[in-house]
Amino acid sequence: MNPLKINKLFLKIRYFLTDIRGIGAVEFCLAVPFMIVVWMGTVELSRLELVSRKVSVAAQTVADLVAQESNVSEADLNSIIAIGRMILEPFPADGMKVKIISVEADVDGDTSVGWEFPVDGGSSIPPRSKTLVTQNESVIVVIVKYKATGMFAKFERNIIEEFYTRPRKVRIIPFNTE
Repeated sequence: MNPLKINKLFLKIRYFLTDIRGIGAVEFCLAVPFMIVVWMGTVELSRLELVSRKVSVAAQTVADLVAQESNVSEADLNSIIAIGRMILEPFPADGMKVKIISVEADVDGDTSVGWEFPVDGGSSIPPRSKTLVTQNESVIVVIVKYKATGMFAKFERNIIEEFYTRPRKVRIIPFNTE
């Protein structure tokens, strides 16, 4: 092989290795996928935190609205739950389940479930409510469960919020079955 051709080949290789004209584009192409993944993770975490806050506010609002009533009916509680669902907007409320329980104590201080909504017969007394209720009084317990899903990633996270409040107008809120 001709030494002149070898010299030209080495010059071309040396020029190629020392040329820095496209280095910015190469670095950008290497960094963009990582930046996109970080951005998507930030969006997912922010969205999950926002949903968690909205579920908490929904539980507080439902409990507060029930506590302001002198008596409740099925229609009242359905309307209050609908308000709780509106709080979740713009997130879908179809993954939200609300359970309202009136934990009541008799004259001896023995606690029991006075009423629950929706009625499924499977409600036990939440442990925290036993310490909050006193003789001849009640505590309204609202349990909100929400199944949050990812926007980019395929995941589900169950968010559960419990909120306790005392009735404001009466000691025990009766449930009207009419």
